[in-house]
Amino acid sequence: MSRLFVKIIDKLKRMDRMIRLKATGSPDELARKLSVSPSTLYEYLLILKHTFRAPVAYCRVRRSYLYREAGRISFEFRRE
Repeated sequence: MSRLFVKIIDKLKRMDRMIRLKATGSPDELARKLSVSPSTLYEYLLILKHTFRAPVAYCRVRRSYLYREAGRISFEFRRE
């Protein structure tokens, strides 16, 4: 498996956790926390929104991204 792919999945998992905790900070702060550029952060947000259909929004009052409904991103295999 590509190291780049693993890094991206790790960053998406970290984003998911911070979003669920409503502890991302501003977009610039979140980019710094993840050690990525702001443009890369926005690409990751698009992945969460479009690929995973996560209802991500930014709250100016809390100064954090959050999910508009309860949930989490799952990257695990689940048996049916």
